[in-house]
Amino acid sequence: MRMCTRSKRIVNAIDRVLRRLPREDREAVERFVFRVTAVHAWTPVGVTGVDSTTAMLARYWKAGDGGVKCERKPTGALHCERTSDSYEAQVSFNLPVVRLFSDKALLGIVAHEFAHARIAARLGQAWHEKMTVRAQTHERAADQLAASWGFEKEIRLMRKERAEKVSAILYSRVHEIRLARKAAIRKSVRRARLLLDQQDPSPVPETPRRSAAYRRSRASSPR
Repeated sequence: MRMCTRSKRIVNAIDRVLRRLPREDREAVERFVFRVTAVHAWTPVGVTGVDSTTAMLARYWKAGDGGVKCERKPTGALHCERTSDSYEAQVSFNLPVVRLFSDKALLGIVAHEFAHARIAARLGQAWHEKMTVRAQTHERAADQLAASWGFEKEIRLMRKERAEKVSAILYSRVHEIRLARKAAIRKSVRRARLLLDQQDPSPVPETPRRSAAYRRSRASSPR
């Protein structure tokens, strides 16, 4: 399992959760999860919302495998995904949302996602498709498995903080978050244009200089 995040909170939470897992489950999770990563910026959803997901067990496609299938979503966005079955598992954390939870609730988030990973490892090939078909069932199963590992209090606290604090904060800051996201996009576009200009500067055409005789003739001509 590769750590592709520099968030100390997430790394420490993962270490604490792994130390409390039964040995067989810990080894299975570490073998199954290819990498742990994190999203650093708010992600817009639809027209007026933001992604409130804390973390997810997602697919990590192997480079160069299979083709790509694209479809138009009801929102108008174009969603593309690879069509090959060759993918690894990754746990991706949504840092802007994770920061709104306490350290103890974060343990519940990590335990819940690792429980998903343990269940997916048992499902084997095409685990993502199998779990997507029965998403709510697998959500409950992940909570139950995490609770059996000794994280029942952390799971309850995670749900409580989500309902009583985090959702309200996200709702109150939607407009601010979207403005900040648009500003970040504009900044990225300006940076990209600057880099392109530095790499391939277009020559500025020089204005032809007028001769002294031409200037004198223009000055003496009647207006």
